[in-house]
Amino acid sequence: MAYRTIKGMSDIYGDEMRIWAYVEATMRSYFSARLYEEIRTPIVEYTELFTRSIGESSDIVSKEMYTFVDRGERSLTMRPEGTASVIRAIIENSLVAKRDPLKLFYMGPMFRAERPQKGRKRQFYQCGVEMVGDLTAINDAEVIRDAVQFVDEVGIPKDTLSVKINTLGCSECRTAFIETLKKYFKNDFDALCEDCHFRYDKNVLRIFDCKNKDCRGIIDKAPKVTDNVCPQCERDFAVVQEELTRFQVPFVVDKDIVRGLDYYTGVVFELTSSALGAQDALGAGGRYDNLMAECGGPKKSAVGFAFGMERMMMCLGNVIIPDMSLAKTVYVAYGDNEYASDARDIAAQCETNGIATYGDYEGRSLKSQMKRANKFGFRWMIILNVDEWKEGTVTIKDLAAEDDGQVIVAQETVAEKIEELMGN
Repeated sequence: MAYRTIKGMSDIYGDEMRIWAYVEATMRSYFSARLYEEIRTPIVEYTELFTRSIGESSDIVSKEMYTFVDRGERSLTMRPEGTASVIRAIIENSLVAKRDPLKLFYMGPMFRAERPQKGRKRQFYQCGVEMVGDLTAINDAEVIRDAVQFVDEVGIPKDTLSVKINTLGCSECRTAFIETLKKYFKNDFDALCEDCHFRYDKNVLRIFDCKNKDCRGIIDKAPKVTDNVCPQCERDFAVVQEELTRFQVPFVVDKDIVRGLDYYTGVVFELTSSALGAQDALGAGGRYDNLMAECGGPKKSAVGFAFGMERMMMCLGNVIIPDMSLAKTVYVAYGDNEYASDARDIAAQCETNGIATYGDYEGRSLKSQMKRANKFGFRWMIILNVDEWKEGTVTIKDLAAEDDGQVIVAQETVAEKIEELMGN
């Protein structure tokens, strides 16, 4: 039997793996410099964590979660998103008491049993940040700015990006708006699809997520949450816009953004890229002031975002990240088979000094060895030519040099010289 990967899940290797490693390294560098700390949470959590935080009416909870019962007959779920797990970890480990605001970032696999599509599989990867504490609207703007600057740091072209923002208002605004929406949608209830009937009872805001063409005609004329917020939420939204302008982050106000997770309150945003085509969402996030308390923790504000890492890779196009391990590895070649053992001695000298080596001991010609070194992407070669070896020297060759890139050194100093050349 030939085994294959499960539908919607895939292997990552080669050039693609190098791009992943590059994006991950860029995230660690960028956010660590801004005093975010990395956190890793378990892949599996108790199901109640997600049903409570994300919302039973969301498509994620009602249709897409991988849920099973363990031997203790507790319902467990493979995490479909990162925020709920991070908030659980903050509460359980009392992290918010150690720093205010607490700033965390994460990367890892998420799982949703949805139809696989371009840039979103059943096992997909997200990277994201969460800021928790006594926050103001300025913090919302800072997180949005960090999101935009991060994707710029990764190398996604600026001219492909769009930032869309909206506000959902506070809990009081949201409660009042829900009543307004229920009255509106009740007039056309029979024209809505079955999913929207379910959403109407569970969380009427979820109707905005519907893609049904018949429903969209009704939804597009519905009241907008931005037009139904209290004065304080209106002022906070204005501050976010002022700060983004000061940060020189271009944005547009999109009143249709409501986000697909129940825990959001206040300002929400989406970052899209025209490089992705019709499914253009690169990442999204926003403010959620109630989730910490609803999960049993202290009353603290929070704001964050998450990006789909597969979609970030798509935006990078066909970029090839050099294999830096090969750039720092020396290919040891020799011109005659009788010197194969001497080549191994030179390799051992290098490795004793912390320099990785690769040796070809299969009897290939020196010309063939040089071709292989170029083909595999090595930069450095040590060549044992017969005449030079008899004189106590070897050749070090830089395959990336514009000239012949060769230097002849004494056999006993080869490791020292390689270190010097690599450092330069």
